Amino acid sequence: MKKLLLLFLIMFFLIPLWGCFKQVPPEEHVGTSSASIALTQAPIITMEQATSLYQDFLVCERGAIWDDEDEIYSDFVFEGNERDRYAFFDMNGDGVPELHTNSDRGYYIFTCSNDGMIVWACHNSGGPLNNGATLSERDSSDTGTEYTYIEYDFFGNEQLRIEFGKYHARFFNGEKIYDESSDYIFEGEQVSKEQWDALTEPYFSIGSDKIEWIDAEPSHS
Repeated sequence: MKKLLLLFLIMFFLIPLWGCFKQVPPEEHVGTSSASIALTQAPIITMEQATSLYQDFLVCERGAIWDDEDEIYSDFVFEGNERDRYAFFDMNGDGVPELHTNSDRGYYIFTCSNDGMIVWACHNSGGPLNNGATLSERDSSDTGTEYTYIEYDFFGNEQLRIEFGKYHARFFNGEKIYDESSDYIFEGEQVSKEQWDALTEPYFSIGSDKIEWIDAEPSHS
């Protein structure tokens, strides 16, 4: 009888304490960015689904949202000449490639969301590098060349921009030649040729051999 009474007393004190030791689900994190919320709520886009969307866009059967309002088609990003090209390359590391288009009308990067296709980033010129950044090269004048290196976050927002250029080239057999007499600028500061070469080498050495460009077929709206 005493044993039964003792057991009853132990259970009487332990049962209320049990609720204190039960694992309580953590509260949802407060202050999560709207972009992160949209990402977690969006269905998973597979490579096959993305490829299908991109192929429809390339033949002008689907548009892509730009700036949350305008919808553009492939006949907007392509000029219709031999310099039109596109490539598939993953920029944000999610395992699904983005669509890159390059033409006289600029360089566009498209990705997929739960609403279809959107413009991830766009520039006047350039192309992707192996590390997911972009590098553009443009003639600033008859004797100058300027470069812009950009790194992005997962959503296509710029995280790092480095600008550099070289000027006052001389011409030899129709080609620009930059030497010690030329001017070199890195991030707004004038530097020597040797300094410019050392400062820009990390960006030029990244390479873009992982990107395979494909000539675009003329699109029909």
